[in-house]
Amino acid sequence: MTSFPIVLYPDALQLAWMQRPGLPELSLTEPKPPIAPAKLDPRAPLITIAATLVIAALSFPLNPKLGLRLLLLGTGLTLSHALFQSSQYHHRRRQWRQRCQRFDQQLEAFQRRQETHRQLCGEMHHPMAIAEYQHQLVLAALQTATGYDKETPPATNSEIIAFFRPYLEKYFPGKIKTNLAIYQTGCQDFHRTELAYIDDLHSLFIDIEIDEPYSNSESRHPTHCQSNAADGEHNDFFLDNGWIVIRFSEAQIVNTPRRCCRRIAQEIYKITIASGLMTRFTRIPELDPHPQWTWQESQQMAQYGSRDADLHRIATKLRKQASAKRPQHQSPTQLAA
Repeated sequence: MTSFPIVLYPDALQLAWMQRPGLPELSLTEPKPPIAPAKLDPRAPLITIAATLVIAALSFPLNPKLGLRLLLLGTGLTLSHALFQSSQYHHRRRQWRQRCQRFDQQLEAFQRRQETHRQLCGEMHHPMAIAEYQHQLVLAALQTATGYDKETPPATNSEIIAFFRPYLEKYFPGKIKTNLAIYQTGCQDFHRTELAYIDDLHSLFIDIEIDEPYSNSESRHPTHCQSNAADGEHNDFFLDNGWIVIRFSEAQIVNTPRRCCRRIAQEIYKITIASGLMTRFTRIPELDPHPQWTWQESQQMAQYGSRDADLHRIATKLRKQASAKRPQHQSPTQLAA
C-alpha cells in the first residue's frame, strides 16, 4: 500500500544512484610454471646392449670376426648414444632450472600487481567512494532539469498553503516559491506547482504537493486517491522536466508541519550533501507515514467530514496571526502622552 509522503525522482537521478565506478582491468596474465624435462629411462641402453649381445652371439659361430665387430660396434654406439642423451638431459635440466627462477620472479611480480589491483578495486568500491561517485553523477543529472517559466497568481486562496509556507520559509529561507508555471513544449498550456523548493545553484527543483482526501467544495468530491490519473499526469510532467515530486497528506501538514520540513530536508541532503542542513532538525522526530486512501475511503471521510476540524483550527490560527500583525489603534490620551 502506498503511503505519504510519496517521493518521486526523475529517471536521471534514479540512474545515477544505480551506478558504480568502473574497475580497471588487470592487464597481466598469471604466469605458468615451466614443465620439467622427462627423465631418462635407464633401461634403454641395457636393452640395446642386450640386443647387441644376442646378435653378436648368433653371428659368432658363423663368423667370429663379424660377431666381434658387431659386439664392439653395437656396444660403442649404445654407450655413445647414452652419453649424448645424458648430456642433453642435463642441459635441459639447467635450462628448466633457469626458467623456474624466472617464473618465481614473474609470479612474485604478478602477485604484487594483483594485490595492488585488488586494493585499488576495494578503494574504488568503498561505500564512501561509491557515494562520492554517485554524488557527482547526481549533480550532473540535475543540470538537465528545466526551471520554471513564470510565477502566476494563485488559483485558489489555500489556507493550508498559507499555514505551511511560514514553516518552509523558516527552514529553507530564500528557497521557497509559490504558484510557479512550466509550459508544455509546443503549446500555451502549463502545469502549476503551488509550492516549490528552488535551488538555482544546484538546479534542484522540488514540487511540494499537499493532498487532501476530498475537495473543500459542497460536492466533497474524492481527490488524490490511489492510482489517480490526474496526479499521475502531473507527476510525470514534472519528472520529465527533471523535478522531484514530494506529496504529503493534508493531515501530515496540519498536524506535523515541522516533521514534513525535516522530510524535505532529508531529500535535499540526499542530493546536495549540504553540511549543516540537518542540524536544525536534530530535535524534530521523523515523519510518520500516512496510508494513501482509496476512492471508497475518501467518500467515507467526506461523509464524516474528517477535514472539518483541521481546517477550522487552521483558519482560526491564521485569523489570530492576521490580528496580531494588524496595527493597534491608540486612544487620544495615549497619543497626547
